[in-house]
Amino acid sequence: MRRTSLMVAVASALATSAGAETRLGPFGGLNLATQRIRPAGDAFTVGTRTGGAAGIVVAVDLGGPFSLRLEPSYVQKGSTIDAAAVLAVPIPAAHRLSYAELPVLLQASTRKGRVRPYVALGASAGYLLKARTRLGEGEGAIDVDVKDRLKKADASALLGAGVQVVGTRMRFFLEGRYALGLVNVDKDPSEGASLKSRGIQALAGLTWRLGHRLVWRGAYDATRQRRTSDPGGCAASTHQLNIEDGERGGGGSAPAPPSIQWPAAAGRSPARPSGGTRRCRRGCRWAA
Repeated sequence: MRRTSLMVAVASALATSAGAETRLGPFGGLNLATQRIRPAGDAFTVGTRTGGAAGIVVAVDLGGPFSLRLEPSYVQKGSTIDAAAVLAVPIPAAHRLSYAELPVLLQASTRKGRVRPYVALGASAGYLLKARTRLGEGEGAIDVDVKDRLKKADASALLGAGVQVVGTRMRFFLEGRYALGLVNVDKDPSEGASLKSRGIQALAGLTWRLGHRLVWRGAYDATRQRRTSDPGGCAASTHQLNIEDGERGGGGSAPAPPSIQWPAAAGRSPARPSGGTRRCRRGCRWAA
């Protein structure tokens, strides 16, 4: 967990220093987990176990429609097993596994409108925290610790799709995701045997924008790359840039804006405003 926290902190610091927009927030939902057990044959039937998933999402804007998401999280996996075919008395059983995971996803999203659909593709590395097999139900159920029989590390391929609702500083998202286990987690499998996780996740979360960004308005000749100043003394851009996605009105990708020119008082050097939101007389502002 310390390594996960360190990775998130480093990613946030790099994104902030590079000037990229960074978003941070919580998420949670359900994981409809099952397992692919081979060979299964007719001995038993593997079913779905409903577990939880919760964590923190760190989203870094990569430019254009793309963003990178890191999601340190806690995920419950496992399955239910019906072995009635080989037992004289059917006894329900359930594998209950808990993992600390770090999914890394590349997200592609539309850039216009308040409601924006997206797709995400990536992978997840997991570390086993707890593993128990529960036999029976109610007060007579028996819990058996099976952590020593499973590998500590797991890995999954992830494919998801969702929609996000964009606000001024906050975004709300809903996402459906499929996780395909890539590792045989059975520590000592027999020949031809394997045990791999599967899961369908339904997630919801909120993210908030971190740091400061400049919002540009005014006159900037993109063709000649020529900078002009308005009466208020601020250079700006013909593209009206939005705080959230850096794109509005002008269409397409806006050119990089020139360095802002703050009005200088007599005998003093220009100064950038400190804290909060302050405006020049025209053309630009510093957004908190």
